[in-house]
Amino acid sequence: MEKLDIVEFIKKQKCIIFEELENISNLTDEDKKLKLDQIFLKADEMKKYIHQNLPVMISYEIGVCNNLIKEIDSRISAERDNKKAFKFSFNLKSKSNTRPKPAKNVEEENVQNEQFPIKISQKITNTNGLRNLSNVEKTLTNDQIDSQEVELDSLTNCTIYLKGAPSILRLVNIRESKIFAGPVSSSIFIVNCHECRLQIVGQQMRIHDSTNCDIFQHITSRTIIENCSKLRFGLFSWNYDQMGDDFVKASIDKNVNNWTQIDDFDCLAGPSPNWCLIEE
Repeated sequence: MEKLDIVEFIKKQKCIIFEELENISNLTDEDKKLKLDQIFLKADEMKKYIHQNLPVMISYEIGVCNNLIKEIDSRISAERDNKKAFKFSFNLKSKSNTRPKPAKNVEEENVQNEQFPIKISQKITNTNGLRNLSNVEKTLTNDQIDSQEVELDSLTNCTIYLKGAPSILRLVNIRESKIFAGPVSSSIFIVNCHECRLQIVGQQMRIHDSTNCDIFQHITSRTIIENCSKLRFGLFSWNYDQMGDDFVKASIDKNVNNWTQIDDFDCLAGPSPNWCLIEE
């Protein structure tokens, strides 16, 4: 694809996303949040696409695309703010005695373009997790987290073991903690985590607003970071009984691990000072 085509394509995708955001008011609150998650993942795919084409782009094209992405991110964030939801729309309730209700199933959405195929699958059925804890050690097992969304929110100086295969993992507002997580079948989202040590397996990972963390990972696609600093990445090394079975449940190939592939969207045009690799 020519450079101009790349820029024009991103402009077209921005218009499509803006139209989807305009129509989102017609949905129920639950479907609205799920739709926002789909749009967010679509924007992520656009960023990956730009990054893949950087070698054939000059500074002007990169700047134009970067500004377009910022407009998209701003609109998505504004829509989430209007709904009083968390930035990624993963609304984490703090009432410990309230059990999360299962979300509605969302049919798989396929957005195809012959030059830029995007496939987004969102089928969320259950949630589980831990919130508002300090100075504790907890373990969640297969019967609690298999095929479920797992949310860890507002933890300080905790050690958490996730021995199972969740569908989605979200780590939010975590400080000075150790998180050991089994294979996640889709995406991992990390937001506002500081001074943490993480052992994580998943298909893809997105890290926002986090600093000074050691992340030992097995990732089959790539890791994306934004507004982060002092992140150190190493090779996943944790093990537990039945981990092999959990890799199978999560459809993660043990032989495919792109743990060194980190994309910093604050530094698209050059090396990033915000992360480094941990020597094996």
